[in-house]
Amino acid sequence: MLPNVQRTDAADHVPVLAEEVREFLDVQPGETIVDATFGAGGHSRLLAADLQGSGKLVAIDRDPSVKPYFDRMKASARGVQTRFLRGDYGVVLSQLAANGVQADAVLLDLGLSSMQIDRPERGFSYATDAPLDMRMDPS
Repeated sequence: MLPNVQRTDAADHVPVLAEEVREFLDVQPGETIVDATFGAGGHSRLLAADLQGSGKLVAIDRDPSVKPYFDRMKASARGVQTRFLRGDYGVVLSQLAANGVQADAVLLDLGLSSMQIDRPERGFSYATDAPLDMRMDPS
């Protein structure tokens, strides 16, 4: 297992291409940002800081276990209006649009999630305790 398997502190999570995301989205105070793949909240934490206490950040994730990460991010995003919406981002984004919510930036981090790989109980892992049967089927 990887060393960060048992960690749940959001500060231990390093988002991929963080500076590139910040530069590309160029978040300004007062804007509305949607992180449609919240995960451990690394990108959201940085984007909330870019809002400088003025604006909105909507976090979407289908995984209920990420709520503590959201709570920590929210606590550090003073002055920013935050909301966590649990569900599939395709469905939730459609619902937001249908309700007239407009965003200045939407982030979808569609890469492989280390949160899935690092924890075998999550259902997608290279770690296994069971021996693999490498015999060829003769039929």
